[in-house]
Amino acid sequence: IVGNETASIRIRIPGTACDDRGPQRSSAQPMATIASGSTGRANRAACDQLGLPIGEIVGRQCYELSWGRSKPCENSPIREALRTGERQEGTELDEAGRTWLVSAYPLRNESGEIEGAVEFRVETTAEEQAHQALRAVIDHSLQGIIVMVQDGVVLCNPAAAGMLGRSVDDLSRFSVDEWRALVVPEDVE
Repeated sequence: IVGNETASIRIRIPGTACDDRGPQRSSAQPMATIASGSTGRANRAACDQLGLPIGEIVGRQCYELSWGRSKPCENSPIREALRTGERQEGTELDEAGRTWLVSAYPLRNESGEIEGAVEFRVETTAEEQAHQALRAVIDHSLQGIIVMVQDGVVLCNPAAAGMLGRSVDDLSRFSVDEWRALVVPEDVE
């Protein structure tokens, strides 16, 4: 179903039945289709994740089912996918403190009109915890650490900022050319 991540998914929503038939069944990731904010279909992985039988999912609001909330999520990828007609992605924290990467794709009918969206969720709690632990080690290191990519700084720790007499925020905004100006000319490749 997903195909090219930059393209919209062009499938029909055959009804509001929530079952194990059709393309959703083949996804190992939790997946649900949403139309007008309520769940129309879900695969077995979504039902297993929610701990609910298939019949208790249809017609309920996604924010109620997934996140235990009484109102829509503020930065809902589903709402943004429906609004923009483009793939959207975001992270959410559930009631149990787990972190989820949520991807939403608009669903279009044969005329190209948006009729709903499909949501995929992947739990990223372990990755988020590992990232936070690594960041804590880097931030508390006595060694200056700077990680750069072509566009500029991805990460700069307080030790590096102190060595350069700047703040972490200042260095994080530096362009590649500004960084090159700080390096001894003989060390620039």
